[in-house]
Amino acid sequence: ITADRLKIAASGAVSLSEANMVNTLAASMAFGTGGLTYWNGKALTIGTVGGTNGIAYSDNVNPIVVKTTAGSLTVAQPVTADVLGGAQITLSAAAALAVDAPVTSTFNATPAGPVILEAGSGGVTGNASGVITAGGLKVISGGAITLNGAAHAIDILAGSSSGSFQFADANGFTVGTVAGTNGLTASSGDIFLTAGGSNSLLTVGLPVQASAGSVTYVADNQDHAAATTSSGVAGKFIEVKPNTAATQIEFDAAADCVENVFGIVD
Repeated sequence: ITADRLKIAASGAVSLSEANMVNTLAASMAFGTGGLTYWNGKALTIGTVGGTNGIAYSDNVNPIVVKTTAGSLTVAQPVTADVLGGAQITLSAAAALAVDAPVTSTFNATPAGPVILEAGSGGVTGNASGVITAGGLKVISGGAITLNGAAHAIDILAGSSSGSFQFADANGFTVGTVAGTNGLTASSGDIFLTAGGSNSLLTVGLPVQASAGSVTYVADNQDHAAATTSSGVAGKFIEVKPNTAATQIEFDAAADCVENVFGIVD
């Protein structure tokens, strides 16, 4: 398909995995019984087409996959799998991936998914509007990952970056396994993880490694159940600190999330 804009409206499966040449994509697949697979052979924006904003995908558990085989992918309008859905959402860019609108996978308002983000050397970025809501988030990038500018709501985080890896959640989360990827790695940059809010818990459930950089954890409560490794080069470090002002630091055998106490469990 070659066009400036493409709108997809269907209740069954849609598979368009050729080298399509479209500038802007939108899709409405409410109450459907099949998934959506769409590939594009150049830079693509998920936007507004014919009155449809982004990708709306209700009451459907089948996956959403949008991929560029060349060029960047920009999420300018929401990508949503909700109500009785909660499908896996995969957004894959050959170059840069920009999450500038919400990406949501929920089942009856409960985070589901997972959401999988993939990018080439252009990396993954997101602005304040690009809130990701899902049970799991996996991010794989050939460049830097910068997802610390929005109030994300995920339960489990995993991924790898050839650059730095920055992520901030509105509440607590766990570094674990998502869609076959275990823990976090950054091969040539720093890792910076933040669990926002008061008394939120950041759990390091699987290894975190910054091969050539430093690692920083920001959360009022932290449970370190797996190894954290930073570069052995002088000047690199591992840092743990609270998200809000703490009156006392407590090392304990269990995370009790007491207000005004910076709790660390190892």
